[in-house]
Amino acid sequence: RWLAEQRLGDADAALHTAGIGFQAPSGFSRQPHPFQGLFHLSFTRLWVGNAVFAHSVLVPWQGAVQPWDATAPTGLTALHFEQALALQPEVLIFGSGEALRFVSPALYRSLIERGIGFETMDTRAACRTYNVLASEGRSVVAALLLAAG
Repeated sequence: RWLAEQRLGDADAALHTAGIGFQAPSGFSRQPHPFQGLFHLSFTRLWVGNAVFAHSVLVPWQGAVQPWDATAPTGLTALHFEQALALQPEVLIFGSGEALRFVSPALYRSLIERGIGFETMDTRAACRTYNVLASEGRSVVAALLLAAG
């Protein structure tokens, strides 16, 4: 049950454990989507698809997850955010860890100057937001801080 809650989200897990599954209306079917979501298990572990990560990562909407050498909001530099430029996102979602912590706009100025949207939120919220945007086919990158485990 715990894994179902982590992988499906609270609402879907509640339906799943109650034995209620998704039923498509007559004439419709649920289509497979290539999107592999982020499932945040704790602030020291992150699942992306079937892979688990124990360090901070950059998660593009397409392609491989990349290690990100960021460890805390206070240690970030502009170079940390410029790593995401090579991924060519239209928006970067920054997960600042367990708590919402804003960073200086000077750190992500290069993104803004190129017309790339930038949003800061705690890492759990960043995972949820990434999932929504990526499932819509948006060019999104999540830059997620994970505490050393």
